[in-house]
Amino acid sequence: MRWKQSPLWPSFLPLDVDQTVAYDRDMTTIELISMGLRTIRDEGPSICNMTSPVVQESASNALLALGGVPLQIDAADQVADVANVAAAVVVGLGCLTLQVQEGVSRAKAGVAAAVAPLILDISGVAVVASRVAACNKAVAELRPLILIGTAADVIALCSADPADAPELPPLAAKLAREMQATVVVVDGRSFVTDGRRLTVVRNGHRLMRSIAGHGALVGVLTGGMTVALPDSFDAAVAGLAICGIAAEVAASDHPLPGSFKMHLIDALATVDEHDLRRSIRVVEKGGL
Repeated sequence: MRWKQSPLWPSFLPLDVDQTVAYDRDMTTIELISMGLRTIRDEGPSICNMTSPVVQESASNALLALGGVPLQIDAADQVADVANVAAAVVVGLGCLTLQVQEGVSRAKAGVAAAVAPLILDISGVAVVASRVAACNKAVAELRPLILIGTAADVIALCSADPADAPELPPLAAKLAREMQATVVVVDGRSFVTDGRRLTVVRNGHRLMRSIAGHGALVGVLTGGMTVALPDSFDAAVAGLAICGIAAEVAASDHPLPGSFKMHLIDALATVDEHDLRRSIRVVEKGGL
């Protein structure tokens, strides 16, 4: 076992750099996620992140801990240029600042011209009707590959009744088919669907609700996974599971929000295949 360095700074984990595994859709979930981790830590992919200042630092540190390189954008005129050099683009709409709104409007041309996958984090849009309207517009214009939000956000985006929450998986699957995208729900009942498949990810911890940016963290981690896993469904399951397992590790010794947040970053830096085999709780529900 040898220590592997990323192009810009050292990874925190020893990697078997002689082990090369090609992507195969028939791999098990653990094998797919493990390959994604190795690729991120080996290649150090750059992920463009345009989101609220509230969660910029947390998302950037999470990606750095895992082995990726954040390209944080806070100026709309940078979107097109950065989108063309990034391995993936993550746009957060949960807290619509003027910069983010302007950036989204300018991102249309930049994202359309780029080959990088687009992940749209809508966590928090359900709070205000104007955010829901702006989110619907962004989804229509940007056509994201992956959409991330809470149950309330997905229900609001579908213009559904909150009483329909028990029927959330079919609702999210319908949205995924309409968008031709993968939908990720992050809350107490986290799952991923592309309209045909449904996988429930039971990893996670209630303390994630005590810190800002759950969707943003899953977004950048998923963005990193798209480098190794070309199937957006696999990449989303991997990002959600890694975030959940790291949360469980951090919460095991740090039950308060402040210390939990700090040690969540540490856990992302050290999560490995052993942790996956020991802790992963993923249930594939099959076809829809």
